[in-house]
Amino acid sequence: MYKNIYIVSTSQSSNLTTKLESKYAAKLRRANELTKISAITALQVLSLAEKSGLSFNKEKTGLFVSTITGPINDNFGFLDSIQANGEGFGSPTLFSHSVTSAVAGYLTMILECTGPVLSTTSFAWPFIEALQSAWISLQTSDLEYAIVVYVQEQVKMLQEAHELLCPKKGDNKEFQITETVAWLLTCKDHVNQNFPSLININVELYNHDPDDLICGKCFMTFSDGKWLESNRSQHAKNLTFWLDALKNNPNQKKIWQGKSSLGQTSVTIDFHE
Repeated sequence: MYKNIYIVSTSQSSNLTTKLESKYAAKLRRANELTKISAITALQVLSLAEKSGLSFNKEKTGLFVSTITGPINDNFGFLDSIQANGEGFGSPTLFSHSVTSAVAGYLTMILECTGPVLSTTSFAWPFIEALQSAWISLQTSDLEYAIVVYVQEQVKMLQEAHELLCPKKGDNKEFQITETVAWLLTCKDHVNQNFPSLININVELYNHDPDDLICGKCFMTFSDGKWLESNRSQHAKNLTFWLDALKNNPNQKKIWQGKSSLGQTSVTIDFHE
């Protein structure tokens, strides 16, 4: 049976100076910045939902974490520690933080969610792919809520690669900002809330040249429906801005689209009176 999937709340942040509450900060004292900023945004999206009067069965709340590069800085930091100290003396802390699943593990501990967990790494549209996985899970299982998180850190190495490899330098902001976005989805009906519905998600990936991973152009639709060139690493932020604008003007076009040499995607939203 088809279920309506509602977007309960959204949150985003690029502010690494935001402080965690002490009870969370203690649990994340060994975590990297990628994890900490993800936790801040995930907690915010749950707080916004709770202010709307929602309560959660955490055994039926899933977590979907997405990223383009994951903790790539920790990956290379670990390799640097091996080079500096020898094979038997790589940093155990950096090693434990070197996969996206480490972020997901910390978040499940902080959020106390015991439902399914999935981490997605993709150079194309990781947040959209995670939304699609969450949407399918809510449709086909007894899951009631899904927290979908996108996080991307500043990666100096990829910025330098862009400068070296890409013919058009321009005002490129790819991989220059650490930011995160979180959405809370549910399949439960809330008759007193006019939550937007996530109607359809489409992701089509293309065969592409290796250079496109760094240099490929990306275009997205904004609130006025026009196509504009944008940074792929900011697709989740762009989609969230578009959704916020749509809430204030529900009569505008309800399909957000993105396209690049890596693939194309679309997200369809509607409102139920």
